[in-house]
Amino acid sequence: MRASMLRSTLLAAPLTLLLASTAMGAQPTRTVLPINETFIEDPGGYFNPCSQPLTVSVTSTAYVTDYVDQSGNFVRELTTTPQLTGMITGPNGNSLTGLSPAPSHLSLAGDVLTLSFTGQQWRFTLPGSGSVFAIAPSPIPSTANP
Repeated sequence: MRASMLRSTLLAAPLTLLLASTAMGAQPTRTVLPINETFIEDPGGYFNPCSQPLTVSVTSTAYVTDYVDQSGNFVRELTTTPQLTGMITGPNGNSLTGLSPAPSHLSLAGDVLTLSFTGQQWRFTLPGSGSVFAIAPSPIPSTANP
């Protein structure tokens, strides 16, 4: 009895996965985008808690995965940037380097577009001193009507 139940379960599992993936829509598409940007961040900006402009450089590769429903309509997007490295340089030439491994999630429900981040966005450390500047996402996702 147990053997036949196990066989039935093992045979039904792939069929269930096949039907579920068909009902969910087309296969996700993945786009690979290089990131290599440098910009000036004014005081009070996202990367700048200081009173002087700072130079910010970010480098990595972004992997953007888009998901659609059965009709081909956009449903959600996952963007990951493993080893996203940021370097903040002050007017005196000193700099901090940090990593941001956190993914972003974009979803569409009806006419509401929601962007949220998971995990710590950035952490900059000084050798021997530990973390000196960190950015974490807001617990409330950002929403907009497209």
